[in-house]
Amino acid sequence: MTLVEAVDEYLLDCKARNLRPCTVKTYGHMLRAFVAFVGQAAHLAEVTPRILRRHMLGLVEAGKVGTAVTAGRCLRAFLNWCKDERLVRASPWRHVRLPARDLDLPDIFTLPELTTLLQAASTVRDRAAMLALLDTGLRGAELVAIPFESIDLQGGRLIVRATKRRRARVAFLGKVACTAMGEYLTVSPGQAGGTFWRTHDGRPWSREGLHSTLIRLQQATGIRAGSHRFRRTFATWAT
Repeated sequence: MTLVEAVDEYLLDCKARNLRPCTVKTYGHMLRAFVAFVGQAAHLAEVTPRILRRHMLGLVEAGKVGTAVTAGRCLRAFLNWCKDERLVRASPWRHVRLPARDLDLPDIFTLPELTTLLQAASTVRDRAAMLALLDTGLRGAELVAIPFESIDLQGGRLIVRATKRRRARVAFLGKVACTAMGEYLTVSPGQAGGTFWRTHDGRPWSREGLHSTLIRLQQATGIRAGSHRFRRTFATWAT
Protein backbone atom coordinates (compact mmCIF):
# COMPACT_ATOMS: atom_id res chain seq x y z
CA MET A 1 0.00 0.00 0.00
CA THR A 2 1.27 3.47 -0.84
CA LEU A 3 1.60 6.09 1.87
CA VAL A 4 -0.99 8.24 0.10
CA GLU A 5 -3.51 5.39 0.14
CA ALA A 6 -2.85 4.69 3.83
CA VAL A 7 -3.33 8.37 4.74
CA ASP A 8 -6.60 8.50 2.80
CA GLU A 9 -7.86 5.40 4.62
CA TYR A 10 -6.85 6.85 7.98
CA LEU A 11 -8.67 10.13 7.32
CA LEU A 12 -11.74 8.16 6.25
CA ASP A 13 -11.57 6.31 9.56
CA CYS A 14 -11.26 9.61 11.46
CA LYS A 15 -14.42 10.89 9.79
CA ALA A 16 -16.22 7.61 10.44
CA ARG A 17 -15.32 7.95 14.14
CA ASN A 18 -16.97 11.38 14.03
CA LEU A 19 -13.88 13.32 15.08
CA ARG A 20 -14.23 17.08 15.00
CA PRO A 21 -13.73 18.58 11.52
CA CYS A 22 -10.89 20.75 12.79
CA THR A 23 -9.16 17.63 14.20
CA VAL A 24 -9.49 15.79 10.88
CA LYS A 25 -8.23 18.89 9.08
CA THR A 26 -5.12 19.00 11.28
CA TYR A 27 -4.41 15.31 10.73
CA GLY A 28 -4.81 15.76 7.00
CA HIS A 29 -2.55 18.81 6.85
CA MET A 30 0.24 17.23 8.89
CA LEU A 31 0.12 13.82 7.19
CA ARG A 32 0.06 15.27 3.68
CA ALA A 33 3.04 17.43 4.55
CA PHE A 34 4.87 14.25 5.52
CA VAL A 35 3.82 12.61 2.23
CA ALA A 36 5.25 15.60 0.36
CA PHE A 37 8.49 15.19 2.32
CA VAL A 38 8.99 11.51 1.48
CA GLY A 39 7.45 11.62 -2.01
CA GLN A 40 4.03 10.85 -3.46
CA ALA A 41 5.14 7.44 -4.73
CA ALA A 42 6.48 6.22 -1.38
CA HIS A 43 5.06 3.06 0.14
CA LEU A 44 3.98 2.74 3.74
CA ALA A 45 6.62 0.07 4.32
CA GLU A 46 9.32 2.60 3.41
CA VAL A 47 8.58 4.77 6.46
CA THR A 48 11.40 4.29 8.95
CA PRO A 49 12.41 5.93 12.24
CA ARG A 50 15.22 7.71 10.37
CA ILE A 51 12.79 9.28 7.87
CA LEU A 52 10.48 10.36 10.70
CA ARG A 53 13.40 11.97 12.55
CA ARG A 54 14.60 13.74 9.42
CA HIS A 55 11.13 15.18 8.83
CA MET A 56 10.88 16.57 12.36
CA LEU A 57 14.46 17.80 12.31
CA GLY A 58 13.67 19.87 9.24
CA LEU A 59 10.80 21.53 11.08
CA VAL A 60 12.89 22.11 14.21
CA GLU A 61 15.74 23.65 12.19
CA ALA A 62 13.22 25.94 10.50
CA GLY A 63 12.25 27.22 13.95
CA LYS A 64 8.90 25.40 13.91
CA VAL A 65 9.26 23.35 17.07
CA GLY A 66 5.56 23.55 17.91
CA THR A 67 4.67 22.38 14.41
CA ALA A 68 7.16 19.52 14.76
CA VAL A 69 5.48 18.38 17.98
CA THR A 70 2.03 18.52 16.37
CA ALA A 71 3.30 16.67 13.30
CA GLY A 72 4.87 14.03 15.52
CA ARG A 73 1.66 13.44 17.43
CA CYS A 74 -0.30 13.10 14.19
CA LEU A 75 2.24 10.68 12.74
CA ARG A 76 2.29 8.65 15.95
CA ALA A 77 -1.52 8.29 15.90
CA PHE A 78 -1.50 7.43 12.18
CA LEU A 79 1.25 4.81 12.44
CA ASN A 80 -0.31 3.21 15.52
CA TRP A 81 -3.56 2.97 13.54
CA CYS A 82 -1.65 1.34 10.67
CA LYS A 83 -0.33 -1.25 13.11
CA ASP A 84 -3.81 -1.90 14.53
CA GLU A 85 -5.13 -2.31 10.98
CA ARG A 86 -2.26 -4.73 10.26
CA LEU A 87 -0.96 -2.57 7.45
CA VAL A 88 2.47 -2.74 9.09
CA ARG A 89 3.88 -5.28 11.53
CA ALA A 90 5.05 -2.63 13.98
CA SER A 91 4.87 1.13 14.14
CA PRO A 92 8.17 2.77 13.14
CA TRP A 93 7.27 5.50 15.60
CA ARG A 94 8.01 3.22 18.57
CA HIS A 95 11.69 4.19 18.40
CA VAL A 96 11.06 7.94 17.88
CA ARG A 97 10.57 10.67 20.46
CA LEU A 98 8.84 14.02 20.14
CA PRO A 99 11.11 17.08 20.03
CA ALA A 100 11.68 18.84 23.32
CA ARG A 101 10.59 22.45 23.49
CA ASP A 102 11.12 25.31 25.90
CA LEU A 103 8.10 26.19 28.01
CA ASP A 104 8.03 29.92 28.54
CA LEU A 105 5.54 31.92 30.57
CA PRO A 106 2.09 31.83 28.92
CA ASP A 107 1.36 34.64 26.48
CA ILE A 108 -1.57 36.40 28.15
CA PHE A 109 -3.20 39.82 27.93
CA THR A 110 -2.35 42.70 30.21
CA LEU A 111 -5.19 44.82 31.54
CA PRO A 112 -4.20 47.82 29.34
CA GLU A 113 -4.22 45.54 26.28
CA LEU A 114 -7.70 44.25 27.09
CA THR A 115 -8.96 47.77 27.67
CA THR A 116 -7.59 48.87 24.30
CA LEU A 117 -9.14 45.90 22.47
CA LEU A 118 -12.54 46.39 24.08
CA GLN A 119 -12.50 50.08 23.23
CA ALA A 120 -11.52 49.28 19.65
CA ALA A 121 -14.45 46.88 19.13
CA SER A 122 -16.63 48.31 16.36
CA THR A 123 -19.83 46.48 17.36
CA VAL A 124 -21.62 45.44 20.52
CA ARG A 125 -21.28 41.83 19.39
CA ASP A 126 -17.50 41.99 19.07
CA ARG A 127 -17.09 43.51 22.52
CA ALA A 128 -19.47 40.99 24.10
CA ALA A 129 -17.72 38.08 22.40
CA MET A 130 -14.31 39.13 23.74
CA LEU A 131 -15.69 39.43 27.26
CA ALA A 132 -17.31 35.99 26.94
CA LEU A 133 -14.03 34.46 25.73
CA LEU A 134 -12.20 36.02 28.65
CA ASP A 135 -14.74 34.87 31.27
CA THR A 136 -15.20 31.31 30.02
CA GLY A 137 -11.91 30.32 28.37
CA LEU A 138 -13.85 28.74 25.51
CA ARG A 139 -12.25 27.88 22.21
CA GLY A 140 -13.42 30.05 19.34
CA ALA A 141 -15.34 27.20 17.72
CA GLU A 142 -17.06 26.42 21.02
CA LEU A 143 -18.14 30.02 21.53
CA VAL A 144 -19.73 30.59 18.12
CA ALA A 145 -21.59 27.24 18.23
CA ILE A 146 -23.48 27.96 21.46
CA PRO A 147 -27.27 27.73 20.92
CA PHE A 148 -29.43 30.63 22.04
CA GLU A 149 -31.24 28.41 24.56
CA SER A 150 -27.97 27.35 26.23
CA ILE A 151 -27.20 30.80 27.63
CA ASP A 152 -28.67 32.01 30.93
CA LEU A 153 -27.65 35.64 31.36
CA GLN A 154 -29.60 36.07 34.58
CA GLY A 155 -27.80 33.11 36.15
CA GLY A 156 -24.48 33.99 34.52
CA ARG A 157 -23.94 30.57 32.99
CA LEU A 158 -23.97 28.76 29.69
CA ILE A 159 -23.87 25.15 28.55
CA VAL A 160 -21.17 24.21 26.05
CA ARG A 161 -21.90 21.14 23.95
CA ALA A 162 -19.77 21.58 20.82
CA THR A 163 -16.57 20.77 22.68
CA LYS A 164 -13.41 19.26 21.24
CA ARG A 165 -13.96 15.98 23.12
CA ARG A 166 -17.77 16.07 22.79
CA ARG A 167 -18.28 16.37 26.54
CA ALA A 168 -20.85 18.98 27.55
CA ARG A 169 -19.85 21.32 30.35
CA VAL A 170 -21.04 24.44 32.12
CA ALA A 171 -19.12 27.73 31.91
CA PHE A 172 -19.77 30.86 33.94
CA LEU A 173 -20.03 34.52 32.98
CA GLY A 174 -19.31 37.61 35.07
CA LYS A 175 -21.61 40.60 35.39
CA VAL A 176 -19.77 42.70 32.83
CA ALA A 177 -19.94 39.96 30.19
CA CYS A 178 -23.61 39.28 30.94
CA THR A 179 -24.42 42.97 30.60
CA ALA A 180 -22.55 43.21 27.29
CA MET A 181 -24.27 40.09 25.95
CA GLY A 182 -27.63 41.47 27.07
CA GLU A 183 -26.89 44.67 25.13
CA TYR A 184 -26.07 42.55 22.11
CA LEU A 185 -29.49 40.89 22.34
CA THR A 186 -31.19 44.29 22.19
CA VAL A 187 -29.68 44.94 18.75
CA SER A 188 -29.76 41.31 17.56
CA PRO A 189 -32.55 39.36 19.27
CA GLY A 190 -31.98 35.64 19.46
CA GLN A 191 -34.24 33.02 17.97
CA ALA A 192 -35.12 29.62 19.41
CA GLY A 193 -33.23 26.90 17.61
CA GLY A 194 -30.51 29.24 16.40
CA THR A 195 -27.06 30.15 17.64
CA PHE A 196 -26.56 33.04 20.02
CA TRP A 197 -23.90 34.74 17.90
CA ARG A 198 -24.79 35.85 14.37
CA THR A 199 -23.44 37.90 11.51
CA HIS A 200 -24.83 41.32 10.64
CA ASP A 201 -27.22 39.75 8.13
CA GLY A 202 -28.54 37.16 10.58
CA ARG A 203 -26.47 34.11 9.63
CA PRO A 204 -24.70 31.99 12.26
CA TRP A 205 -21.30 33.45 13.15
CA SER A 206 -18.57 31.01 12.16
CA ARG A 207 -15.20 30.23 13.69
CA GLU A 208 -13.62 31.87 10.64
CA GLY A 209 -15.79 34.95 11.13
CA LEU A 210 -14.65 35.29 14.75
CA HIS A 211 -11.06 34.81 13.66
CA SER A 212 -11.39 37.55 11.02
CA THR A 213 -12.88 39.91 13.61
CA LEU A 214 -9.99 39.33 16.02
CA ILE A 215 -7.47 39.79 13.19
CA ARG A 216 -9.02 43.16 12.33
CA LEU A 217 -8.78 44.21 15.96
CA GLN A 218 -5.17 43.03 16.07
CA GLN A 219 -4.34 45.08 12.99
CA ALA A 220 -6.10 48.13 14.38
CA THR A 221 -4.41 48.02 17.80
CA GLY A 222 -1.13 46.17 17.24
CA ILE A 223 -2.13 43.74 20.03
CA ARG A 224 -2.10 39.97 19.42
CA ALA A 225 -5.74 39.00 19.73
CA GLY A 226 -6.14 35.33 18.83
CA SER A 227 -8.95 33.48 20.59
CA HIS A 228 -6.43 31.13 22.23
CA ARG A 229 -4.76 34.09 23.93
CA PHE A 230 -8.07 34.79 25.66
CA ARG A 231 -8.14 31.11 26.68
CA ARG A 232 -4.63 31.27 28.14
CA THR A 233 -5.48 34.49 29.99
CA PHE A 234 -8.57 32.86 31.49
CA ALA A 235 -6.57 29.82 32.60
CA THR A 236 -3.83 31.98 34.14
CA TRP A 237 -6.19 34.27 36.00
CA ALA A 238 -8.26 31.33 37.22
CA THR A 239 -5.32 29.71 39.04
